[in-house]
Amino acid sequence: MMQLPHRVRLELSKLAKTESIKAMLAMPDDQLQPILDEQANKLKVSDRVALAYQLVAPLMLENKAILTFLENPQNSHLSAALPDVATPDEALLLAQKEYRLSQEEVAELKPLLQRLKN
Repeated sequence: MMQLPHRVRLELSKLAKTESIKAMLAMPDDQLQPILDEQANKLKVSDRVALAYQLVAPLMLENKAILTFLENPQNSHLSAALPDVATPDEALLLAQKEYRLSQEEVAELKPLLQRLKN
């Protein structure tokens, strides 16, 4: 989600409910990367797990906002970049597919995602 063009992220930020994600979506690219780097360091996991988390966590947390955003016919072409990820299990499957995570990496990521939905 954070890899989308800034203008698209700005539109999504208007629908987002999670304050930290809303703020990151609205940030210009040059301000976003240091925030993502800081977040990755705080996770205290491997780089691949941190990247996977940063891909799927916002998709899961902002699932309703994303679905609303994609209802607009002008945005429907972005559905591949904004997959429907509603649960930690769906997020984990997407992360495994995108990053080819090992079983150890899956074991690192799973509790991080489960904590977000509690």
